[in-house]
Amino acid sequence: MFACSLWSQTPCMRILRIWFMSGRNCFQMYGTPSLPMTRAMQKKVESVYGYLKDRGVKCRFDVVGHRTKHDMEESRIKYRNRKISYWQVLECVQGANCILEVLQEGQEAQSIRYFEAVVYNKKLLTTNRHLSELPFYDGRYMKYFEKPEDIDPAWVKEEEKIDYGYRNEFSPLHLIDYIKENF
Repeated sequence: MFACSLWSQTPCMRILRIWFMSGRNCFQMYGTPSLPMTRAMQKKVESVYGYLKDRGVKCRFDVVGHRTKHDMEESRIKYRNRKISYWQVLECVQGANCILEVLQEGQEAQSIRYFEAVVYNKKLLTTNRHLSELPFYDGRYMKYFEKPEDIDPAWVKEEEKIDYGYRNEFSPLHLIDYIKENF
């Protein structure tokens, strides 16, 4: 499902799992409880949640990771210690309208959320500033944001038929062909 050559050397997995529900739609991204998110990332995620919630977007974020007393008492986000299976993640992705990707500070490459958006023809809302350089980029269905105010809640809620023209290019079989042709 993903091309190994596109991953950055930065710790890509130091992100969190978030579920975002809007009607039957859901955004998500993931990480592990053993790699807690930074305070800056936590603030960004909480501000995105608050921004969307305050603008009438029905949403729920479940963050899997480290929980502090502050997280549990002061945040509007639900924190969880238990992760879910990737099959459950994919079920949510398939039923989603849009996928949210918040990259760790300093991360220069996309996470698996980009690949899921392309494979399953979903909108992508991301903090990846290199989004427009990616092979399946389509500005109608992929949006970059730096701060929550950059996000259009109407775009988030709007359901559209999306087709990135994906034809199994992320398949391991294509990786083998690429290696044969280039090495």
